[in-house]
Amino acid sequence: MFKKIVQIDFTNVTSYCMNQRLLNAYEILIFKIDLSIDKDLEEYLLLAKIAKQKEILPLFVVINGSKSSAKELEKLQNESYFEAANDAQFKTLYKEIVGTVTARGEGDINLDIADLKTILAHNGPAFFGTAQKCTYNAAHISVEEAIKNATIKNHLLSDMQGIMVYFSIHPDYEIMQLSHAMEIFYEHTHYDAEIIWGTTTNSSLGKEYVKAVIILTGCKSQSIAINNLKYKT
Repeated sequence: MFKKIVQIDFTNVTSYCMNQRLLNAYEILIFKIDLSIDKDLEEYLLLAKIAKQKEILPLFVVINGSKSSAKELEKLQNESYFEAANDAQFKTLYKEIVGTVTARGEGDINLDIADLKTILAHNGPAFFGTAQKCTYNAAHISVEEAIKNATIKNHLLSDMQGIMVYFSIHPDYEIMQLSHAMEIFYEHTHYDAEIIWGTTTNSSLGKEYVKAVIILTGCKSQSIAINNLKYKT
């Protein structure tokens, strides 16, 4: 576990509320809320309020949600939250979020905890997607597929206020290829959206291999997308 990020769920939320000094070691709290178990979000919201007073970022991940969870999600409208289909998807999301600020390689464009907090601080629904390719033009293809895998539902890229993209590549992969892939976001998001990207290199990867992890936050609009690759409104 990255020492500045901690997972909060029904097993420890009460202890953190009762002993606020436990929060002092962290900068991000990831709240895992399983709606098949958690029927009351008030304690989580109280801890989120306490965290904000300490300049700690609270991030909610709701799993086992359904149409019946609409009232619970309304309670999170002033928070940043993801929806995960199951515990396995939550574990993947948690791993990749932590990985964006812990993986290091020679020649990396490093992301740090401040970058992550900047993107995750945007309130509202958030989305996560990842894809990997080992082929010509892998960066561009991986970004497009990661957007599809983010399942942004009835929203568009232009609805997002915060975007983080994290690439895993071979040290010899051309940075210009990554820059070209990032044009998808620069061209199809709002002009004042915050966009941050970084890399980690690994010489054991294929020279044409690219893994892209994207985090999209701050979704406010209810506009309808024909499909996830219709970037423009």
